[in-house]
Amino acid sequence: MTQILLVEDDDSTREGLERILLGAGRSTVVAATGEQAIQLFARHQPQLAVVSIEMEGGVGAETISRLRWQRRDAAVLAVTRGPVAPDLLKTARACGACRVMIGPAAVEELVAAVRAALEEPQ
Repeated sequence: MTQILLVEDDDSTREGLERILLGAGRSTVVAATGEQAIQLFARHQPQLAVVSIEMEGGVGAETISRLRWQRRDAAVLAVTRGPVAPDLLKTARACGACRVMIGPAAVEELVAAVRAALEEPQ
């Protein structure tokens, strides 16, 4: 089973995303902070990280960059809770996100984005 690191600082959003991923048959490891994500990423070596780019303190893009620095072969999907400034989306891509998903998204859209991120060569 493909393991996914889910990084989201908002409890209810994190729980909802985790339910969706588990319902799609994906194994998850969850982190509420960027630092926690870095540690879990090193320990569990997931194939994909789903990272909120709207985390408190603006650490979403930094977390993406640090994850990609650790492992260039892992995919990173950046997600948002809603519309954000275009510059934030560009920053997420520049930091190494293979895809950016603007929320809120339907379950099917998230599952499809995860599948596509896992299938793309890094």
